[in-house]
Amino acid sequence: MSATIRLPGVCQDCRKPVHWNGFRWINSTRTGAPALPGDGQRHACEARCGAWMPLAGDRCGRKPHANGYHRSRYAMDNECRAKRTAA
Repeated sequence: MSATIRLPGVCQDCRKPVHWNGFRWINSTRTGAPALPGDGQRHACEARCGAWMPLAGDRCGRKPHANGYHRSRYAMDNECRAKRTAA
């Protein structure tokens, strides 16, 4: 008999309640509160810094509390792709 793992938690970026179902983070219904739109669906947090970068002509794609300089989502995706192909 297998038991379903349901670990409660809070998203680090948006601070919304989530739970771990053994495979992915799922939007969680808070105990004693009405259901929120999107409850039971995969949690996809869109919290980003969003600072305007005039030279790149885009907004920063880093997390709001990330240390360091601003980077666009495009630049971070390119760096990730380069690291994967180099390995």
